Amino acid sequence: MYPLELYEQRFRRPDLVGRAVRGLPVGDEPPLPSDRTPPRVSLETEEASEQRVTVKATAEAGVESGRIVDVHWTVDGRPLSTRKTRDIVRVGSGEGRAVYRAMIDFPPGKATAVVAAVAVDDFGLSSPRARLTITCPSPPPAARGTLWVLAVGVSRYRRPEYNLGFCRADAEAISAALQRQKGLAFHDVQTRVLADDEATVEGVKAGLRWLRKSTSPADVAILHFSGHGVRGPRGLYYVTSEGDVGDLDRTCLNWQEIALELREMPSRQIIFLCDCCHAGAFGEKAATQDELAEPLVKQAGVMVFAASRGNELAAEKPAWGHGAFVRALLDGLEGKADLIPDGQINVSELQTYVLDQVARLTGDRQHPTIPRIERFDPGLVIAHGR
Repeated sequence: MYPLELYEQRFRRPDLVGRAVRGLPVGDEPPLPSDRTPPRVSLETEEASEQRVTVKATAEAGVESGRIVDVHWTVDGRPLSTRKTRDIVRVGSGEGRAVYRAMIDFPPGKATAVVAAVAVDDFGLSSPRARLTITCPSPPPAARGTLWVLAVGVSRYRRPEYNLGFCRADAEAISAALQRQKGLAFHDVQTRVLADDEATVEGVKAGLRWLRKSTSPADVAILHFSGHGVRGPRGLYYVTSEGDVGDLDRTCLNWQEIALELREMPSRQIIFLCDCCHAGAFGEKAATQDELAEPLVKQAGVMVFAASRGNELAAEKPAWGHGAFVRALLDGLEGKADLIPDGQINVSELQTYVLDQVARLTGDRQHPTIPRIERFDPGLVIAHGR
């Protein structure tokens, strides 16, 4: 038995499901041969220096007639940068078999990292994910790097029926809280806030380009998006301040564009604080947090900290001064999430604290989550308690 996710690259076709539901022909899609099983891949360390390690991936097709076409690599959940493709070489192949070698730089300041690989065959089937922990032969030098923050929040839209209460305040407060980590968890902190009228399609695109061009492999990026997320004929969208669900492609930002920009960022970790599931005027068109998280995690290698689970709504109250998710985040970053305590707050501690606090604030109706946190680095320190 194989999990369904191994087949989704080729066979997940919501467009065909939609056509079938409407009674339309779905076309001639080739069936999966009865003997076709997913490929396999294994990893092993070949050699390691103080700065990089060479890892070999051996991939085998699930059937003799199959062919391996690619191996996708990640380090602590982040895809190997396109700038590093010269360091990934196919060194051998045969009947249904391929061998790749990757020269991987150790993430700055880390003694260990998790390398993962997924093989893809000529039928579009993916292998189970292989994982290998690599260890730096000598203690790595400290590398706090720079924290880059892009906070986007829309409370006031051009269409007033879309308006929300605290998204602008949430974005401004998250930016200010993380700015205070300058000289503490990070050597430097650079922030940009796009609120209300500034959060247009072009404004958000420019903010994403700023992140992509500014970050380095020693840096961490945190994005906070608060507002509305909706479904459309061409996928998911973030509703910008000019948004009109009757004209999604022109007035809203396609979520796939966000994922593509984030995939190309060289930063060692990206955390996306997703708070886009508020009550509003969108009914069944409103996207769920799970839908918004999926392409960022799977396609862009982004750690998504979602304000709620599934189709739960993100609660706001004047007494909190913010949404429940941001209220808990702010308190956690100020020191309450230092659960060990050791003066440092890592991702795992922050998740535990925020989940508990939001459930308490909302009467157990809202549950923040980090999907597939095991793919990333839950020990990443993002704040020092005060």
